[in-house]
Amino acid sequence: MSTRAVVFDRDGTLIADGAERVAETPSDIPLLPGVRAACEILRAAGYRLFIATNQACIGRGDSPAERQLAICEDLARRLGIETWRICPHPPELGCKCRKPKPGLLLSLIGEFGLDAGRSWFVGDAETDVQAGQAAGTRTARLTTESVLTGADYSFADLLGFALFAVREPRGGDLPGARGF
Repeated sequence: MSTRAVVFDRDGTLIADGAERVAETPSDIPLLPGVRAACEILRAAGYRLFIATNQACIGRGDSPAERQLAICEDLARRLGIETWRICPHPPELGCKCRKPKPGLLLSLIGEFGLDAGRSWFVGDAETDVQAGQAAGTRTARLTTESVLTGADYSFADLLGFALFAVREPRGGDLPGARGF
């Protein structure tokens, strides 16, 4: 049996955008509603969990790499996430790991022997969708607005995605899933 996974974007998917800038310590950063339950549901269904995040703040010198690593480490501990990948480069460098390019995802797929076609990349931005598609995963975009997206599906929150993914792991039309 091939290994399936869910890879999450971090900011806007697991924690609110900007939440890490106002928290004193990583454990002070609140999770978005439903995130803990979503991770529990996905793990119980046999999905391996990972994070892939762009953090240009490191490359620009706005935030130390140690802080960004500590945030991912804390999220992994709290949510049962195996590991993470961070792109520290600003967009103007054009690196292969910065989403929308698939480098972070391909690294996880290769290292952990993941079946991209049975795995998901979930994020809140179209660059997340593009990275997932380029890596060969199914894609879900989290949004509360009706936006045009290239994602396979969109959901209002991570819990809605998790309930969908465990009921119909190959995709399909279920109530609450919106394909645009």
